Amino acid sequence: MKKNFIFVLTIAVLLICVACSQDQIEKMGKGFTRVGNINLGYGDRVAVGNVTSVVDEVFKDGNTDISADELDEIRNLIVEASQSGASAEAVQKALAKKVEGTEKPAKEATNIAAAVADATASAAEIGSLVDSFLQKSGVIGPSETLVGDNQDVVDALKQAVPTLVALDKVLTERNTKTYQSQGDIIATTLITNIVKDVVELAEDPSASSEQIEELVKVVQTDVSVIETIYGVDFDLANLISIAGKLK
Repeated sequence: MKKNFIFVLTIAVLLICVACSQDQIEKMGKGFTRVGNINLGYGDRVAVGNVTSVVDEVFKDGNTDISADELDEIRNLIVEASQSGASAEAVQKALAKKVEGTEKPAKEATNIAAAVADATASAAEIGSLVDSFLQKSGVIGPSETLVGDNQDVVDALKQAVPTLVALDKVLTERNTKTYQSQGDIIATTLITNIVKDVVELAEDPSASSEQIEELVKVVQTDVSVIETIYGVDFDLANLISIAGKLK
């Protein structure tokens, strides 16, 4: 499968198997409800404290590498601690800590959603802008492209504008800071793994429906963790709808 179909595939993989239960769909589609008043109960405080102690240990002394086992533990603890809006917001604030030694120059904000939503632009113009944003954000290499002038990819992106708004928020927060937070490094690791797994599945002609379903579950969990880290909602309900049209 050509590389510029990865965006379409990623959207499709998120719910290619409408095999997810309605309960899962509703939970993933709504995202976490945020509340402004962080009055945590005892259970919430313990759950958030568990996240903080494990993550602080992983990143102590400026370490920026996360092992597979550490990532699994962090992922599980964040999911557990994010069951209420209050504790999800507390986790978000806790993971905003700077990791020592990660100073970097600020990059520009992104506005992928606006570029994609431009009704006067051609597929080639939109693809060029999106690829440029992704290159400058470090999501893809400086000479790589994911969209190009592919109309199918652009059409899928146009339907996914709510998700792109959330993506812009994440990339802008990451770009305009002059350091990396604990959450940035966790999210980067998760995103890298998602892209790697999706690409591998796309290039495997013998991939089974069971493998796709398993990847869907992993992607759902990782997306929910990234939502918590940045306080965004990727609107998976919208992606579910798009995936249904792509089947």
